[in-house]
Amino acid sequence: MDVYVDALGNIPAPLLNTTFNMVRPTNELVQALNYWERGEDEGFMRRFAAMQIWLNDSTPFPGEAFRKYIKDFYQRNLLVQGRLEVGGRRIDLGAIRALVLTIAARQDHIAPWRSVTLLHDLVGSADRDVIVLESGHIGLVIGASAQTMLWPRLGDWLAARSGG
Repeated sequence: MDVYVDALGNIPAPLLNTTFNMVRPTNELVQALNYWERGEDEGFMRRFAAMQIWLNDSTPFPGEAFRKYIKDFYQRNLLVQGRLEVGGRRIDLGAIRALVLTIAARQDHIAPWRSVTLLHDLVGSADRDVIVLESGHIGLVIGASAQTMLWPRLGDWLAARSGG
């Protein structure tokens, strides 16, 4: 990772996309097959095109922020260990007392649900809930079932804590 930052400065968006695709190397093939098999479905084609535009409209990741992010979160696991510092202040998840709702997707290959719920368990809030849905990383929020799976539950959680 240091070699990339040292050589490139910012991490180019196509390189980031390649790394995401390497996590699931057959994903692009599956997408192509879906496109081929469902080409007559106008609704699917609109959603597919919108998703492809969004996926391929990434921005470069600032190099030094990328270096710090990868080292602190992935290589050293400082947040979970309670040793991450931001702006000179240590981040203690156990000290969080605000209302917390954690949302995770069971098929998420970017933020695996077990990792997400582990972080949830480290938060010190007395009022905390976790929702784990049968979805993927992006589909959780904008997928075809998000309107029935996520948004009503999120609305109910917010309404119950809105004071009126």
